[in-house]
Amino acid sequence: MSTPTIAPGPQGPAQAPAPHQASKQAAALPAWPYPVGVFATEVANDYDQTVTATTTTVAMPDVKLDPDGWTRDVWFDFTLTGVNTTSTTVTALEDWPFNAINTVLFKDTGTQQSFGPFNGWDWRSVNKYGAYETLGDPRADVDYSITTGTGTTAGSARFFLQLPAEISHHDALGSIQNQSDNSIYKVSLTIETTANQFVTAPATSQTVRCRVTQDSYTEPVAALALGGRPVMSAPPSPGTRQFWVNDDDTGIAAASHTTKITNGIGYAYRTIVLKFQYGGTVGTAGSTSTGGRGQGDASATSTQWPDPLEFWLAGTRIKKLYNNTWRSKMSRRYGYTSQTLESANGPDYSVRVLNWNQDVGLEPGNEARRTYLRSQDGNVFKFIGTWGHAGTVWMLTNYVIPKGGPSAYAQIVA
Repeated sequence: MSTPTIAPGPQGPAQAPAPHQASKQAAALPAWPYPVGVFATEVANDYDQTVTATTTTVAMPDVKLDPDGWTRDVWFDFTLTGVNTTSTTVTALEDWPFNAINTVLFKDTGTQQSFGPFNGWDWRSVNKYGAYETLGDPRADVDYSITTGTGTTAGSARFFLQLPAEISHHDALGSIQNQSDNSIYKVSLTIETTANQFVTAPATSQTVRCRVTQDSYTEPVAALALGGRPVMSAPPSPGTRQFWVNDDDTGIAAASHTTKITNGIGYAYRTIVLKFQYGGTVGTAGSTSTGGRGQGDASATSTQWPDPLEFWLAGTRIKKLYNNTWRSKMSRRYGYTSQTLESANGPDYSVRVLNWNQDVGLEPGNEARRTYLRSQDGNVFKFIGTWGHAGTVWMLTNYVIPKGGPSAYAQIVA
């Protein structure tokens, strides 16, 4: 007798395959960039000081930065008030009204001087060419104003200048940790003499008032995290700093000449602003016949600047620029909307700019720090050309030092 065949019963659901490593937890999500988890603050500092410009320079009280987290930048509101008589024609020198500031210097809590010392015109150049705002030219500010001539308020002006710490809005690189009442950051300001502001000064007096606003980041706020991801507790590579310093070569002659750039050697260059003063003097505003920047760059066909000018670093020629080509590139990069020299959003007499902070977008400041001009200790950085007249060339140099020094440069590349 045969044994009956029993049909198989219904099968249970298929078992899910076991995880490859059951003991492993899901990979942690990377932290959001620092600006995601903080508040960006803009707070007026209590600083409000007024001094009278005289025949000697006048030191204003130091600006003491309030400890408020991580300092991004500091804004200075300058109001110049001239008191004049209608019988006096107030005439300014070429760098006015910014030349009302003889010296600005950012004092670190240690011994470093990361901004300055230099004058108000060079500070203005940092704003115009440093690529920290969409509109960098203080002359194009809606509140910018100047008054000269024979009016009773001639010698008056209003302008704003930014002192930057943050290098990149994208990730807050360069913001300065400013959280201690025992280690106060300070900014020193010195007001220029009336003789170095004007050809003819206001008949009675001129006062200079300064007010200050700080832009900062708070400490991270847990509630601002998105999607359960943590936020960075500090900007990337905290302690990374940018520097703006000035140097000059007074030995320019009407001949071939070599000038060495020494500030920043060993680090990464972001921007260099060159300024030539004809004969080394300061001229009358708008004049091309009394020396200064105007005489050194009277027109687009000026022969005072070398044409071309060559730049060499560590034995490699990195640029050889015709004068007009250089001016054209500057105008397109920085968005000059005026062809009038010394006007708002227009070119400046005898100023030329080199920038390496343009590697993400088409404008300077759209940067991931990939194309900074890196140098090494012992490198020779120089420019060579034939000048059309004797004078002085100034080198306003912007370079970045990563936390940990040049060997840590990879930490700041986005």
